[in-house]
Amino acid sequence: MKKRIILIVLLNFAFSSFSLSQDMCKTVEMGVREVYNIFSSNDLNKLNMYIEEDFLDHTPVEGQEPGLNGFMKCLEKRQMSYSDLKFTVKEIVVSPDGKKASVLYNLTGTNAVDNKDKNSKIDVIGIDFLLFSDKYKAKERWGYFQAEDMIK
Repeated sequence: MKKRIILIVLLNFAFSSFSLSQDMCKTVEMGVREVYNIFSSNDLNKLNMYIEEDFLDHTPVEGQEPGLNGFMKCLEKRQMSYSDLKFTVKEIVVSPDGKKASVLYNLTGTNAVDNKDKNSKIDVIGIDFLLFSDKYKAKERWGYFQAEDMIK
């Protein structure tokens, strides 16, 4: 009888921990979706709720300054270059501990820069790999998108 009770207690603990982990992953996923919605908006100041100030971008664009401020300046430039810039999340995979996430996204927009490519459309796929701090804010990023498709 004691073995049965211990087994029930252990199974209950294991399943309640699994459930907590699923809830944590769902919360992280919702936060990541909100960040990509912010990327598409003109209110980038909200990013400080989701990204650490000393954010490390391992794949910065040329000339990108370090930290959250550098990342935000890069996004502002991209928004100015593409009038209707939109990030659409296709898939998010979160690690069981909620400390890592992979994000597959689609980036669309219309070139607003006054040159031969003005009004041309972009439609590219990208992927980001994110690491989160103990506060579940993004602290590191590795990313890739089809840059060659942006200049077609």
